[in-house]
Amino acid sequence: MKIEHIILGGGIAGMGKAVSLSLAGKSFVLLEKEERLGGLIQTLPTQSGNFELGPNSVFKSPELSQIIAHLGLEEETITSSPASKSRFIFHRGKVRPLKISPTGFMGNKILSPAEKWRAFREISVKTKSTENETLHQFFTRRFGQGFADKILDPGIRGIYAQDPEHILTQLAFPELLEMESKYGSIIKALKKQPPQKREILNFKGGMVQMTKAFQKKHEGSIRLETKVLSILSTESGFKIEFLEKGKRTEILAENVSVCLSATALKEIQTNFGLENIPRLPYTAMQVLILKIPKTKSSKLPMGFGFLCGKMANRPYLGLLQNSVIFPENFNQDSTLATVYGFLGKDRENIKLALEEDLNLRGMTEMIHHHEIPQALPSYNHSNQEVNAALDALEHKISGIKFYGNYRKGISVPKILKSVF
Repeated sequence: MKIEHIILGGGIAGMGKAVSLSLAGKSFVLLEKEERLGGLIQTLPTQSGNFELGPNSVFKSPELSQIIAHLGLEEETITSSPASKSRFIFHRGKVRPLKISPTGFMGNKILSPAEKWRAFREISVKTKSTENETLHQFFTRRFGQGFADKILDPGIRGIYAQDPEHILTQLAFPELLEMESKYGSIIKALKKQPPQKREILNFKGGMVQMTKAFQKKHEGSIRLETKVLSILSTESGFKIEFLEKGKRTEILAENVSVCLSATALKEIQTNFGLENIPRLPYTAMQVLILKIPKTKSSKLPMGFGFLCGKMANRPYLGLLQNSVIFPENFNQDSTLATVYGFLGKDRENIKLALEEDLNLRGMTEMIHHHEIPQALPSYNHSNQEVNAALDALEHKISGIKFYGNYRKGISVPKILKSVF
């Protein structure tokens, strides 16, 4: 028996693709090699609250709204608190407010007066982006070196866990190039756009509540603990061979949506050369979950959290205040936070450095430590080569599509937009 659609991978891309097919009235079978769905989405329940070991939240988007409605989770969503609108950057030994709005920008203590003036002059910059311009080069050219080093760098490291000097603008943020091309200025482009309310969401049971609701609704179409061995293109579609709980099995399908990591793609045998695509590096990370006392001596201001750039020279990338962002999901007797760092840095050194920076020596408690060997894909020249190879395969072979956080962007809204 041949099925209409097969989805390989049960992360956010795979689940999103399944919902889009279901809403279109099409059947599918989803194969996931792990015992659970969700990919990097993992929620750790503790006595203090529900901590996320992967994505801490998600921006609301039209596609996410469709998924929430499809899974019946409208009453289970929670929105980030007003207090979490305050953002901070660790600069020159202090956690300083990040003010980007026109009214608050001049009071920003991160940039010098000359650097602020140079950033405002972006509106008169006439140069255009060159091919393979990095994100750091783009912002230096348009907003100045100070803005690129002190504002962009910590922000991008907090999102991509990578140096913006190694991220290609055309791959990670093509919308910036579109703004520059159409309006001649990013500031002008932003002024032309209508005000947007960017809601940050989670669920009462944590992000894992979405994966559990998906599994419950589509239980009959999901096969867990299945490792894909091969994908063979045939005259009438595809033959997928896999191990299901140790037993070799095969499925015939008309269409294949491959929602696996770029690393996993190279492990699959095919008759069209998928295993020969270039290797894509991933950033390895570690997550520390800390309980921080609320003391007058603490230098941690209430807000979303703070980020560290290259200039800060800290062993960690930043801190999120979970109990401030979603207070209804946590006890409020202390501040519950997630700290991110590169894998390879000693966890105790990260904890000690954070305590030193926040004047909390010996006062924090590590609740959990988690390692993510393959956290985020690179958006450099390797990414460009991988996507060019996959685009060529999609063009050559009808019925196969590739999705994931290495294709159109790492954010959940961008991933979901690509699969719908």
